[in-house]
Amino acid sequence: MSRPRIEGMDQRIIDSFIEREIFSNQREVITAALKALVREQKNKEAAAREDKQEFSDETYSSQLTSEAESENAPVGNTRRSSATR
Repeated sequence: MSRPRIEGMDQRIIDSFIEREIFSNQREVITAALKALVREQKNKEAAAREDKQEFSDETYSSQLTSEAESENAPVGNTRRSSATR
């Protein structure tokens, strides 16, 4: 399978890295770019996992503390409804 040719703006970007002697050839530029993409994707996936996680013990404790300081903090199941009396 042949590799696709890199042309246009992409080629100019690659050439600019080589001209500045940041990388010595096209393969190094592409390898560095791919590594950067992988790092970025891993960071995005880690952030998405953190957003999906359930409340941690620390979050739960901080919520209880902040609610306890509130005048209208819920008391849980200690209130009985008039139907059970």
